[in-house]
Amino acid sequence: MQPKRRQLPSQAQQPKSSNINAKPPLSFFSLFLGNLREKGEPVTLTKQSGISAKPNLKEGKKMKQITAFILAFAVLMSFIPVVGADNTATIDITLNNSATASINVTPTTWGPTAGIGETQETDSGHFVLANNGTVTVDVTIKGSNTTNGWYLGTSPEHDTFHIQYNLTVAGSWQNILIAEAPFATTLSPVAGINTCAFDLKLEMPTSSSNDDPQVTQVTFTATAN
Repeated sequence: MQPKRRQLPSQAQQPKSSNINAKPPLSFFSLFLGNLREKGEPVTLTKQSGISAKPNLKEGKKMKQITAFILAFAVLMSFIPVVGADNTATIDITLNNSATASINVTPTTWGPTAGIGETQETDSGHFVLANNGTVTVDVTIKGSNTTNGWYLGTSPEHDTFHIQYNLTVAGSWQNILIAEAPFATTLSPVAGINTCAFDLKLEMPTSSSNDDPQVTQVTFTATAN
């Protein structure tokens, strides 16, 4: 009798060889830790990586330090304003310099009937100068020569006339000349005290070269005090 031959298992039946040195597949976490190891960082492996290792006290202390640093950084960042956020608020104020110096006089005309060598004047504060502006003003006054050859002077002469003004309160006559001169008072903008009454006095020339109508003008100018 022939001895039975042992039938070798086919390739499909052959038991899979085990490799005790084979490494289990690495998870993403293991790859991350491996990357840290390549950079020289201390790594504490856990069961999640598929590899067991003994705990390392130094590594644990290092992890605590890292944790403390992260917490401190988070607290610091909470005090840093977010980029793009507004931490200020403003009000735009437009300042309008509305201070104005404005005056007017009433009435604006006078038609004396005095003839050559005569004098005529108004009374009882016939004219009123008013401050219509917003500030106290200083006022100046000046006269002019006439349109047809008479001259304004300090006393009446041939072809020369003389004109004066008198504040109702002051009670004294002041010359009006070609040159600009200070008016006798300042004017407040406050209602009730913003006006000044005055009178005018005209002294006609002692003689004249012509009989033409004559027109002269008195000008007031206001400047903010």
